[in-house]
Amino acid sequence: MRNRLWPLLITIAIPGLTSTAPAADDWQYWNQLVFKHELNDRLALDIASLQKWRDDVSDFFLYNISIVPTVSLTKNLSLGAGYWCERREEDERWTTENRFLVPLGATWTGKPWIFQLRNQLEYRDLEDEQDRWRIRERFTVKRPVRVGRLGLIPFLSEEVFYDFTAEQINQNRAAVGLSVPWRKHMTLTIFYMTKSDRDGDWSTVNVLGTEAAVKF
Repeated sequence: MRNRLWPLLITIAIPGLTSTAPAADDWQYWNQLVFKHELNDRLALDIASLQKWRDDVSDFFLYNISIVPTVSLTKNLSLGAGYWCERREEDERWTTENRFLVPLGATWTGKPWIFQLRNQLEYRDLEDEQDRWRIRERFTVKRPVRVGRLGLIPFLSEEVFYDFTAEQINQNRAAVGLSVPWRKHMTLTIFYMTKSDRDGDWSTVNVLGTEAAVKF
């Protein structure tokens, strides 16, 4: 039954990921580098940098850096508080956003499945707009598999953004991807995402993403 469930989940999820793809406005490429350090058994620190290209991967328009310490409250529950600085280019002008965030993460397993839920509260200090509060809720399903000696972790995720100022859900991200642990200290990830934004009507872009996470 377990072996049959994963293909069934993929079959259900892929139409949802691709249903908006033909009408998507653009292809983007996102690349992220993450450094993870465990200070002790309960306290960890993540430092990440993300870069984005748009207009069919021809225009570099966004980069950010974040610093987020987290503490393990229990074996399956963690709480963090961090800072995020982002620079974005619009109309040949770069603007800055300072963001303060509080992520609450939960993980539980039903072997061989891994389920993760992250709720992240954010205060956004925007340069040219009214400051905003929002919450992001992301649910992820993973199932580790082995191909010969290589361990692989395919995953599905869905993330919903609720803006308290606009009082509505104004962004959704649905992704399917594959993570590959490399030795003991690095994990490489590739994913495809549809990102939908609501500004009156909904608009969608396709995203191809990569990530390298290093533990030290």
